Amino acid sequence: MRCFIAIELDKEIKSALLSAIKILKEKDDKVRWAKPSGMHLTLKFLGKIKSEFISEIASVLKKTAKKHTPFSLCIKRIGTFPLRSHKPRIIWAGIEKNESLSSLHKELDKNLIKLGFPDEKRNFQPHLTLGRIKSYYHIDNLLSKIPNYQEFEFGKKEVSKIVLYESILNPSGAKYTKIIEQELA
Repeated sequence: MRCFIAIELDKEIKSALLSAIKILKEKDDKVRWAKPSGMHLTLKFLGKIKSEFISEIASVLKKTAKKHTPFSLCIKRIGTFPLRSHKPRIIWAGIEKNESLSSLHKELDKNLIKLGFPDEKRNFQPHLTLGRIKSYYHIDNLLSKIPNYQEFEFGKKEVSKIVLYESILNPSGAKYTKIIEQELA
């Protein structure tokens, strides 16, 4: 099973993000745009795991969630990775800096390390992937629109649970299935 832990998004936020994608999208662009059904905020990608390991991950989710109360996130701005690159690979929507989210991520990572998952080497940069750039042919116009979204707010998300998903890769894109939902304290 290929799995990750994430925060689910509300329909209203997905709708606002989809509206931005429709404006950014170019007829000839070579971007694989995210589908609303696949939009989520990844906290930790676990990779391939054995199904018998799910109960241990469930325990980690429960232990982590017990230490965190619900909180609010603000989804704001659009940018690209790598940052300040003339040839970005990812188009993303940002998450305003949030201490509760950072704390939840650190706690989750710490508890998963105890199960043998690797420590995250990169700094946690919470974002929602909107698209993956496959080619730079006809991409200039699209990239010129992104600065228009520097201060744009897509909405606020009340975070009350974390979710373990299975990711099944298909030629048409990944399909995500909820395995476990864990409420915050």
